[in-house]
Amino acid sequence: MTPTRLILFDIDGTLISPGRMPRVWLSEAINELSGEEEQHLTLDDVAGKTDTLIIETALLKLGVSRWNIRKMIYPIINRYLEKLSANYASDSTPKFVFPGVKEILERLNWREDILLGLVTGNTPDSARIKLSHFGLWEYFKLGAYATDSKHRNDLPKIALRLANQMNHTKFEAEHAVMIGDTLNDLEAARVNKMRSLIVGHHPYWRKDLRAGKPDLYVDDFSAPEHVLKWLIES
Repeated sequence: MTPTRLILFDIDGTLISPGRMPRVWLSEAINELSGEEEQHLTLDDVAGKTDTLIIETALLKLGVSRWNIRKMIYPIINRYLEKLSANYASDSTPKFVFPGVKEILERLNWREDILLGLVTGNTPDSARIKLSHFGLWEYFKLGAYATDSKHRNDLPKIALRLANQMNHTKFEAEHAVMIGDTLNDLEAARVNKMRSLIVGHHPYWRKDLRAGKPDLYVDDFSAPEHVLKWLIES
């Protein structure tokens, strides 16, 4: 059977809580290659943003010219990936898969009418490192990443195009669902005329996420049957 629906997941804050160290290692990579020692990325600096945009914004704050930023972004990404690859598995700070995620992915993965993909601010390598650590990487057949565009709103249409190329079919935006945990994910879905499922794993953001009126809002995935019913039947 050819898939008729495309379900696109964000990673950090949606599928997993990646821990604080990836943010620390990205800060270190920025500092090392910029010669700055005081750059410390906060959760608000990174949530819902692509790694390429995070780096660009941080360097602009440090007064780096746009010309030099273009030359620095990928060396910084490569240094960050070195740190992530070398240390993520052994890092003991808390990181975990959110409850209900594995059941949702497993059930969707068995359906021939559904294709699972990623729309994430990670690079392909950082996505693979994080998801492989939790045994989730193999669920996803395609992805749109920070290396495809620094603008999150561009990523869903890139994923849609990849899905059509892969299946030699014609997914329309109305056949796709974006699943994320920030207002940026919600905006990306709306700009691309896709349906949205927003999860409020971070209690601090829940009021604003509900007010954004996604097609479906849930506080968490602890009731996977409810989420699955909406994804499969709606």
